[in-house]
Amino acid sequence: MYRHSTPSLHGYALEYAAGAELDGRIVILAYDSSRERTGPDAISEQSIPPVTRIRLASADPARHYRLRSDGSLHSGAALRSAGVIVPWAVAADADVLVFDRVE
Repeated sequence: MYRHSTPSLHGYALEYAAGAELDGRIVILAYDSSRERTGPDAISEQSIPPVTRIRLASADPARHYRLRSDGSLHSGAALRSAGVIVPWAVAADADVLVFDRVE
């Protein structure tokens, strides 16, 4: 497991990686409390960071991975260096990204 940032900062994520013996799947659990937009304590749109990017520490640079949610294909090298943009599809402040290693 890899931690990206800390819970007190915006754009916190946990990265879980299954080893080669378990198919090399990578799961990202992302959370950003600054993205909450409902209720009396909602923040303005101007203060919400427009993009959250996570660089995957466990991606094998020599492999490719498919993002389950949209089927997009990413090289491990790109996931490690450029990262992936969190689409915030599960909720306004949380998301789950699952990458399957492509053989």
